[in-house]
Amino acid sequence: MSTAVGNPIYGQLTPMSTIPGTEFVANLCSVTDGSNNFNILDTCPVAIVDFSFGSSGQSDASAVQFQFNSFLFPNSTSGTYSIACDVSSKIN
Repeated sequence: MSTAVGNPIYGQLTPMSTIPGTEFVANLCSVTDGSNNFNILDTCPVAIVDFSFGSSGQSDASAVQFQFNSFLFPNSTSGTYSIACDVSSKIN
């Protein structure tokens, strides 16, 4: 996928399997290019990239949707970025 800096990037977290009566919670999401790392979600959304959650919010039983504005790391040459998120579960 290719996008211009500042354009929104959309993502969705889904569990590999669901457990009745529980929801999963997105706690931390970071973007890396292999050399640089930036947290776009650190318990709270990071405003500088305009991170926000979809209609379900930060937790859901089936899917957590989110978006943030794309950016470049200073002096980055790879142009390839990865997103990783840590999640936990909670009992309803």
